[in-house]
Amino acid sequence: MPAETRLTDHDAQTGTNLGENRWDVAEARSLGNAIRRFRRAKGLSQEELAQASGITRNHLSLLEAGRPSSRRNDAPANPRVSTLVAIAAALEVPVLELVPGFAQP
Repeated sequence: MPAETRLTDHDAQTGTNLGENRWDVAEARSLGNAIRRFRRAKGLSQEELAQASGITRNHLSLLEAGRPSSRRNDAPANPRVSTLVAIAAALEVPVLELVPGFAQP
């Protein structure tokens, strides 16, 4: 399923995904790599980016690794849209730059 569907099917109010729209492992890794690349380019530590984004360093570390914040190590990361928006804002990049499968127009 295209990433744009995944984003629009996310319920930002409750923080849950609607239906079966989840990130797959490759998408989660791509997201994590993008976050790491932009963070390093800005010269930020995980702690600094996490604080600026309003999440914990551990949560950011798991996102960068493409892993979920739950104990299910076999599942890929499945971040909330609000988390992606906060990270993108802290990195001063459009959120679509972080999301796999999107090309800037």
